[in-house]
Amino acid sequence: MDVVGELTKLQELYKSGAVTEAEYQSAKALLLQEADKPSESRQCLAIIEQENALLRIEQDWTRERETLLVQSRNSTREPRKEDGEGFILVGIIAGAHIMIFAAASKDAMGMLVLGGFVLLLGVLQGVYYLGKASEFEKAYRNYQARRSREQEKLQALRKARQSR
Repeated sequence: MDVVGELTKLQELYKSGAVTEAEYQSAKALLLQEADKPSESRQCLAIIEQENALLRIEQDWTRERETLLVQSRNSTREPRKEDGEGFILVGIIAGAHIMIFAAASKDAMGMLVLGGFVLLLGVLQGVYYLGKASEFEKAYRNYQARRSREQEKLQALRKARQSR
């Protein structure tokens, strides 16, 4: 429906005296009321599209999260900085103990190498976990920010629809 065209015709009829002012105002109100219906449909569509955008963000995060998880003995879980710090600490302590024990051992060179290897392995594993935890936290903050922005848009659309 071409509301502007219909309103123009109605105004011409009123100016020519073909319709009274009461008829003109009544017809004009009906035309404007009909014009609002597509607007309401557009608002509903915008809300649905925004809800879909939120759903896509959730699905994207679920897929991304799966790639960032780490495998432990019995499960797959989110990486934590504490794990990395623990590996580094255990590697340093275990490696140092082995090296100290090597000083009293007949095979000092072999024990020193083993101690160095344990220390290096613990530090490398710890650095790996710290990196994974940092990557996970960054991705999670990004997901939360994106979700928050889209949620605010959805709330604004719903509020605008309710205020009509």
